Amino acid sequence: MKLWEVKDSAGDKQCTDVWMPLRFSPDGRQLLAMNADGTLGLHDVATTEKIGEVFRLPQTDAQPVAVSPDGKTLLLRNADWTFDLWDLSTQQRIENAPTFRSRQRAAAFSLDSRFLAAFHQPGITICDLVEHRIVGSKESLRDCVAFSSDGTKLAAASSNQTVRVWEALTGKDLLSIPLADIAASLAFSPDDRRLAFGGYRNTAWLCDAATGRVLFTLKGHLNAVRSVVFSPDGKTLATASTDGAVKLWHVATGQEMVARQFHEDFFIRLMFSPAGDTLVIAFLEQKTPMHLWRVPSLKAIQAAEKGPGGME
Repeated sequence: MKLWEVKDSAGDKQCTDVWMPLRFSPDGRQLLAMNADGTLGLHDVATTEKIGEVFRLPQTDAQPVAVSPDGKTLLLRNADWTFDLWDLSTQQRIENAPTFRSRQRAAAFSLDSRFLAAFHQPGITICDLVEHRIVGSKESLRDCVAFSSDGTKLAAASSNQTVRVWEALTGKDLLSIPLADIAASLAFSPDDRRLAFGGYRNTAWLCDAATGRVLFTLKGHLNAVRSVVFSPDGKTLATASTDGAVKLWHVATGQEMVARQFHEDFFIRLMFSPAGDTLVIAFLEQKTPMHLWRVPSLKAIQAAEKGPGGME
C-alpha cells in the first residue's frame, strides 16, 4: 500500500465549541463531549449541533478525564489534583467511591465498566466500582494505562523503557516488554491479540500481546506519539504526534496508509466511532476546533492504489 497525504477532507467536520470527546453512543449517532461552557453535552454527529446537556462541572477549573463504557460514571479531576467519580444519571458525586490524587491524567475503565485503573503515586491503583474498594496496585509505572478488552489484563508504561502487562485482579506479572523509548501512549486491539505503543521520541510499535514480541516498528512521525487507538475492527491503528500529524496504519502489515497534517501539534485524544468510519481528533488548546474526520476504509485505500478501473 502506498501513502495517501491528506491535507483536507470533504467529509471533515469541525466543532468549535467542543473540547474533549468522551464517548460515542452505541449507534455512533451521538457524541458526549465537554463543551467550552463547562458542560458535558450530547452532540449530533451528523450536524455537530448540541442536542442536550448531561452534566455541568461543579468547578470551573475541573476537567473530565473519562466516562465509563456504559455511560453511567464520570471520572473528574479537580483543581487540587484530586479525582472524583460522579453518577451521570443523578449528577451526584459517588461519596463512597475510592479517591486518589495525581498530577497525571492516566486512567482507564474496563469494558464492563466495573473497574477503574488510575495513576496514583507511585504507580497504578485499581478500583472496584461496584464494591467501592481498591483491589490492587502496581508501583513504578508512568502516565499511560489500558485494560485489555476482556478486562483481565492491564498494561502500563514504566520509566525504564518497558511496558508491563499483568493480571488486573491478582497483580500477577505476565510480560515486561522492552522498548527503545518510554511509552507515552498505549492500547490493546479489540481482540486483545495486539498491543500498540507510542514513544516520546518519534516511534510507535505493534506487538504480540501474548508474547510481547515486536511485530512492527512504525516510523514516520517526527516527534512524540501521544495517542494511539485501534479501529473497532482492529484492522487500522491511528497515531497522533506532536509533529501535528495523524497517521493511519495497516495493522496486518505495519504499513502507513494515510497521513493528515494539522496546524496544532498537541493532541489530547483520538477516538473512533463504533462503525470505525469517523475519527474524532481533539487538541489541548480549547479554542482549537475538534475535528470529526471521515476516514477512508481499507477497501477504499486499496482501490485508490490500483487506480482507475481497480488496476495497478
